[in-house]
Amino acid sequence: MLHRQISNRIWFPLIQHELDLFVDCQNAQRICKQSERALPSGGRPDQFYTNPSLYGGECCLIQVDIKEIDELLEDLEDGLSHMRYVDEMFEPLAEEAYQAIDAPNIKLETAWIVFRQMVGQLSDDSMNSP
Repeated sequence: MLHRQISNRIWFPLIQHELDLFVDCQNAQRICKQSERALPSGGRPDQFYTNPSLYGGECCLIQVDIKEIDELLEDLEDGLSHMRYVDEMFEPLAEEAYQAIDAPNIKLETAWIVFRQMVGQLSDDSMNSP
């Protein structure tokens, strides 16, 4: 259980961060102008999305009042606890262990090192204590 919790705490946010970087990079890549294409070209995907009329498209976004979104989130019975990737009781232990190893920057190249250091800080006994 200890290894799974530490692994989830390290890898889920790291992979999400890497995916976000990939999406940002892909959306910033210029697509060559190709008149025979049915889809937009001659710009970047992020431009197609923010200014569709410049590329022969139209804005199809639905305007939503942010207050309504906030109300929906408040109405969730248990908030966003179902979105956790580690147990609620484990999080403070993991954060303490992470701080004990000087809170290194977690990257793809260092994730396993951080994992081993955090495992060294924690044991299965600490997971089972009240």
